[in-house]
Amino acid sequence: MFNVQYPISKFISICTVCLLLSIQPVWAVESQPQRTVLTLELLQEKINSPIVNQGSFTVDLREMEINLQPQNKELHDNFYKLLQDVLQKSGTKPIGLDLTNSIIEGNFIGSDLGLRTPFYAQAIAPIFTETEQNQLELLREVCLQSLAYSVPNSKDCRSLLGKDSTTSAQISVFRGSLIFNQTVFKGKVEFNNTFFLQPVEGSGAIFYQPTNFKQSRFGRRVSFINANFRSELDFQGSVFFQKANFQKADFAKNTDFKNTTFEDSANFSNAHFQKLANFSCARWEGKTNFYQAVFLEETQFTKANFQGFLFLQETRFLKSVIFRETQFNLPVNLRGASIFNQADFSDAVFAQGAYLNVPSLIFNADKAKILGNPGEIGVMLRIPQLSGNQNVLRNLIQNFRQLQQIADANKLEYSKQRLHLQSLTRRLVDANINDAPQQRLINLGFSPTQVKAIIKRRQTQPFQIKSELLTLADIDEETFTQLASRFVVTETLTPIKWLLQIWKWLVLSLLLLLSGYGTNFYLVFGVGIIAIAFF
Repeated sequence: MFNVQYPISKFISICTVCLLLSIQPVWAVESQPQRTVLTLELLQEKINSPIVNQGSFTVDLREMEINLQPQNKELHDNFYKLLQDVLQKSGTKPIGLDLTNSIIEGNFIGSDLGLRTPFYAQAIAPIFTETEQNQLELLREVCLQSLAYSVPNSKDCRSLLGKDSTTSAQISVFRGSLIFNQTVFKGKVEFNNTFFLQPVEGSGAIFYQPTNFKQSRFGRRVSFINANFRSELDFQGSVFFQKANFQKADFAKNTDFKNTTFEDSANFSNAHFQKLANFSCARWEGKTNFYQAVFLEETQFTKANFQGFLFLQETRFLKSVIFRETQFNLPVNLRGASIFNQADFSDAVFAQGAYLNVPSLIFNADKAKILGNPGEIGVMLRIPQLSGNQNVLRNLIQNFRQLQQIADANKLEYSKQRLHLQSLTRRLVDANINDAPQQRLINLGFSPTQVKAIIKRRQTQPFQIKSELLTLADIDEETFTQLASRFVVTETLTPIKWLLQIWKWLVLSLLLLLSGYGTNFYLVFGVGIIAIAFF
């Protein structure tokens, strides 16, 4: 007889499991803010009752659905006018705007929220406090600095410098703070020709359509950490007076920072540029950080000016990066950077003490190229030690030989041999952790307990690399960091091997001294003439 109970019970069990799997616990669902639809009445209520945020009055439009499309005529026609009345109100404390976690449908014309004022120094609106007027006056200094590079083309600079006194240089001044963290802008965003006197915070914001900050001025700090620009972004001709933070920002389309001025530090670490990134003619007065940034398409720094340190550690350039006619006042750190196509430093200007630091550079001379002025660029490439950089030097030398820039290849070959000489010198002079006597290790700075641990370990297995010392329980990271430069880790030299090392050191020293390791023709020729005459 056929038993139906087993298949029925199995079917019920399966259904129960599926039902349980389909019900997710509350903690597993990502919390989404409950947004309120903004109406004209609610907007008036929010305007009449601003909140205090970080010590300043702010119109609270957080977690709202704001529909500024023409179809929503009532809000579309009155949104900017109502906010203007409160944001432009005279008083000692300006009122800011907070759009955090809101969704904005339609275009957002943010420049319409500011106060329109002529930018003649004597005609600045009396609505501004003395502090605010001083902030506006700071632009004059930036305009004067820009004259050293080119004639400013912005109307406000021309009016401040008296270059175009017949033109009314209107600019929109946003007096209060502007906050739009995690805000979603579904339409275009327009903030061109706007002077922000207070901080601008846009961390995690998403911009679906073109975003325009062209010729804007940021008087306080700016934060676009984790911002997502899914369409074109234009900061052309803008000025950042204080810190600008674009850490982990994603730029999906063309990004334009041409002629932009960064008066303080700029942070683009871990940023992701998917299309053209244009920083041509930009001026960077403070530290500039592109640590682990990724550039998928062409990157332009043509005629840029870096007054501070430029950090490009572990930065990846998948297409060409152009530094033509760029000025570097301090060293550029390219440690661990990746160049997959072409890096062009033609006609770049390096101030005294400026150079390109390229240890651990990821670069294949068969697939990529480093360009620069013949006889000049090789001098600017610096590697502090030979260990771990043999392949880097080999590729750099091959690169310039293929470009028939023999002087640059010779310079790098000479640098390579000097590093080799330094390595030989350290091997002969410095303490070898594998055979140094107990007292010498103590003199280096190791404690007696640490010395005992080192000797016990090397008796069973010699050290291969310095970092193996950290595997000993008695040696802490601080001690290792302090002492790592004072010793070497190599095989124990027998007397014969030690004499061979001495011989190599003497020969290499003479070659470097008398001929520049064969790279100096005149020195080689002169030494040859003297030797022939003597013998």
